Amino acid sequence: MLNEMRFGRLSQKSIKTFKSLSRPIEYDDGIGPTELFPLRNGVDASNNARMRSLGTDSVIFKAFEGGMVTDTEQRDRLLSNFMAPRELSLKVNAQVMLIKNMEEGILANGSMGRVLSFENPAKWSGAITTNSNDKNPTKPACW
Repeated sequence: MLNEMRFGRLSQKSIKTFKSLSRPIEYDDGIGPTELFPLRNGVDASNNARMRSLGTDSVIFKAFEGGMVTDTEQRDRLLSNFMAPRELSLKVNAQVMLIKNMEEGILANGSMGRVLSFENPAKWSGAITTNSNDKNPTKPACW
């Protein structure tokens, strides 16, 4: 089945098997299932719809870029393929996923949680819950 998926040629048997797995998913931790999209614009559309559904105010975080590349065009091309956006809008109660390891053995790439609060935005810190409902304060990250 996996090889069929990789090559985009699914047999009727595999299609039937995949469809048999379809069911409503309910979690008791308040974290919804991860959606997968083939293109970034699908991810952005889903994320924006979820953010609009929250009744809380947005807090904007802006990236600070640095490094050795001084050519503006070259830097912009490199950054356009970067997973982290130049500007990130978050709200209290937003579901989030880390895209970088943050705390050894605690917060890893792919960890999911929910934004609980924001401290002073100038300090770039907030709090999220992981699937275990522990509160783990986040810190600024350098890449």
